[in-house]
Formats: sequence, C-alpha cells, structure tokens
Amino acid sequence: MSYGPGRPTDYDKIDSFNYRLWFESIFDFIGSKITILNTTASITVKAQYYYVRADATAGAITISLPTALTCAGREIIIKKIDASVNAVTVSKSGTDVIEGGTTSSLAAQWDTVKVISNGNTGWEIV
Repeated sequence: MSYGPGRPTDYDKIDSFNYRLWFESIFDFIGSKITILNTTASITVKAQYYYVRADATAGAITISLPTALTCAGREIIIKKIDASVNAVTVSKSGTDVIEGGTTSSLAAQWDTVKVISNGNTGWEIV
C-alpha cells in the first residue's frame, strides 16, 4: 500500500501495524524518564513520575508508591537529598509489597532506592 498525494491517509494502521499506538507508547516511555518531582512533604507518587527528590529537612516524610498493578514495568527512583536526621520512608500502596515488606527507609543524605513494578502486587528494588 502506498501513501502520498491522492493516496489513502489512514496512518493509524499501515500493513496492519498500528503506528499511532507505537509512537504514543514511545513518547509515554520517554516522558516518564524525564519527569522529576521535588517534594518536602508526604505524597503519593503518580505513575508518570520517574525521579522523586525528597527533602525531609522540616520533618520525616512518606513517599507512597502507586498501585503496582496499574503501572507494570514502571521504574521509580526516590532519593533523600537533605542532611537532616529525618527519614524518608517509601511506602507501598494498598495490599502491595516492597520486596516482601511494607516500607523502605532512606535515612542518610543521598540514600536512594530504585523500584520497579512487577505488574501484579508488588514493587521490587533494583
């Protein structure tokens, strides 16, 4: 099938391949790799965030992960950026688990945890 002037313009499917869906998934992936969140308060991370910079200078904070089932394969990095003694706690959502537990704690400045959703009921530390 050829495309051009006077030719069909259905670019959604060419030779049974859905290019629009393919491009959208590529753009979603790229966008997720550059979405950064800076926080000084407890929050629930939205699935589109890739990197969370947590500042617990004012007090301990909790970073809650989204439900693993809704974001299969999603990677999220959480880093404690302050030098205070206040902890940053990474918490699961609902009945999910983080490496079999319920939380992961970041106590020292620059402590980092990178998790990936198993697409079912948990987050695995990478």
